[in-house]
Amino acid sequence: MSEQPRYVYVSTRASIDPVKTVILFPPVDQARTEAAAQEFAQQSGWIDAVESDAAVLMVAVAGDGWDSCPADMPMRLYQENRRSFKAAGAGSAASGGSLWAWETLIYLVGYGDGATFAGNYQLSCPGFAAASVLVDGSPNALAALDEPSEHWLVKDPVDYDVKNRDIPIAAWFMGAGNAQAMLEHAVAVDAAEPAEDVEISGHATQVFANPANAGMQVRVTPGLTGADPAIAAAGMDFFCRVIRWKNGPDGTLAPRRTKDEFYHDGAYFHDEVEHGGERYHYAVYLPKGFTRDQARNLSLVISIHGRGEPTWIFAEKNGWERLADETKAFAVMLPDSPGNVWSEERDAPALAKMVEQTVSSFGLCKERTYITGFSNGAVFTCQMASLHPELFTAASPWNGPCLEAIVSSGLGRFVFAPGFGDGEYEMPFWIAAGDSDDKAGELTTEEVDVVLSANACDRATGERLDPAEAYVADRGYSQGDRFDTTVYRNAQGVEMVAQTRMKNMPHGAIVDEARAAWEFMKRFRRPVGSKRVEVV
Repeated sequence: MSEQPRYVYVSTRASIDPVKTVILFPPVDQARTEAAAQEFAQQSGWIDAVESDAAVLMVAVAGDGWDSCPADMPMRLYQENRRSFKAAGAGSAASGGSLWAWETLIYLVGYGDGATFAGNYQLSCPGFAAASVLVDGSPNALAALDEPSEHWLVKDPVDYDVKNRDIPIAAWFMGAGNAQAMLEHAVAVDAAEPAEDVEISGHATQVFANPANAGMQVRVTPGLTGADPAIAAAGMDFFCRVIRWKNGPDGTLAPRRTKDEFYHDGAYFHDEVEHGGERYHYAVYLPKGFTRDQARNLSLVISIHGRGEPTWIFAEKNGWERLADETKAFAVMLPDSPGNVWSEERDAPALAKMVEQTVSSFGLCKERTYITGFSNGAVFTCQMASLHPELFTAASPWNGPCLEAIVSSGLGRFVFAPGFGDGEYEMPFWIAAGDSDDKAGELTTEEVDVVLSANACDRATGERLDPAEAYVADRGYSQGDRFDTTVYRNAQGVEMVAQTRMKNMPHGAIVDEARAAWEFMKRFRRPVGSKRVEVV
């Protein structure tokens, strides 16, 4: 299979943070050659837009017209190039020095017949991109809506009978484009409410949106047309506000804060500590409407990002902030690591400082301090819980790689500190991993045995929970059928360890996991100075 022809522009600002991949399909008369594609990218403003946003732009080339191109050209372009983008400075440690073109941050742009091509692909593989901008052109492949999902994020999903029309999308139609196909799709998944009329970039715009999820929307702006650079500027702002989390066969579309909003819109408190010549930023989220005084004596959940995934993107991903708003029982602290990667030798003292500073600054309950993390953050969760058990009440690692992967990546010397399994300190654990995770996997049997030993649990006591009873809608779960949980009890019959495999889960997580982890961990408190936990 020959490589798809394209022109590539990489922002000089792109470095360790994950980059958006914007795939542009010009009108065919401006897509015949790489030189023509480059000229259109410059003329239309997309090179300037991706430069400002530290993103990557791929402009597709169609020498014989879009009708002659393979229908899956967007996927081919992404798969062939995703690991080849190089930054002017240091690339992401998550991608071996290359820029990290993350599956959650792919966006499609099309003009004229290029918009028809891009829009048709969005209808036929709606889980691929997080959003699209389609100018002066419309998709016409309505029959694709009734086709089964390609489920590109999970190779062989189990019991997954989903059609394309069931998968939420986000799209912005400008100029002469007809949004009807996307609107029919959006309505089919209850993603469209009656249009709201707003002004965007000085032009009247109709916004059809899902009130329960602002990420699911279709915008229509007739006044923005042609290769006007204002389209690229507005389109990139649109892309900065929507993401498709990699947490199921087709991902989950969701709204998100921009980097600037995360740091400046007042939703989070921001602070930092210094250690080893590094400055460590961290953010604190209080239940919505809470002041510092109202937060006194709340529990604390520390949520640790994965490798390559900075806090400003990771925030809200796993639903801890949403759960804090709902329960009003805890604050959330989200620490940032240098270079977006955690190493226990370098970072353990810094996190200990962040935890102590947060508890003191907000007057939180030191006896109810819980640590959780994803991927590299899951490993760091295990390392911190075993190195400094006096700081934490319970722990919840998600999708954490095993010791072999950690050592080979230079991320630490151990998963659990030597001697942790001897049982000097109790540390309840709620462990989760995806059954289709090809990035990290899960803790090994031997590593879980260390946790069982630390909590005086016998593997023979393991009991599988019935998800139809444990993870029901009445208790707030929306995807309870994805849980396969085994719990382990100590001699007193207390559930001290839980291990969960999530059905059809790639290297991602869902909000329901946060709910389950919280329900497990909140039962425990650790009296100051105690090596044992108490059941609340």
